[in-house]
Amino acid sequence: MDRRRETRSTTQESVRVNIGRRTLRCRMRNLSRSGCMIETSLMLVEVGTPLEIVLVPGVVAEGEVAWQLGECFGVSFHSAISDAVVEEYTVEDWHVAPVTTRPLRDASEK
Repeated sequence: MDRRRETRSTTQESVRVNIGRRTLRCRMRNLSRSGCMIETSLMLVEVGTPLEIVLVPGVVAEGEVAWQLGECFGVSFHSAISDAVVEEYTVEDWHVAPVTTRPLRDASEK
């Protein structure tokens, strides 16, 4: 059962994560007004660890680690971020660009 309060939007952005005295560049995999999923191989974090996610200039989301699995962890924000910030990071089109094809030549053609 999914306990999320809000729908998360898929993202593929690098964000700055401040954990204690460490600052890391990490991949943000999804984002909602109430939290996000972060992927990093640089460190493991414990559930409950306080942190900050630096989003667009001037927007810092404070929160804590809600879960951790492998190289990913979920963040629950203390205060909701705006819809505009979520939209800034949302991957709008996951469709692969069409491939231009041409007919195959018959082996008898030269």
